[in-house]
Amino acid sequence: MDRKLAEKQFDCVQFMRKARERLSVEIAGMSPDEVMQRFNSRQYAYPWSSDAGDPARKSADNTSAHKRPA
Repeated sequence: MDRKLAEKQFDCVQFMRKARERLSVEIAGMSPDEVMQRFNSRQYAYPWSSDAGDPARKSADNTSAHKRPA
């Protein structure tokens, strides 16, 4: 059976490699504490979360949701 493969619309391996390289450049030279501070200070949107796009949910309880315990 001779089938042609469709051209890829999105290459997840290539995407992940680029993201990892970009992140490596951003955190190069940072101490482990600085890296943790950088990640803890960012807010992440989870598309599967019911409050993903709700601006009213961007309150104090949302900012601590992704912080690691000390």
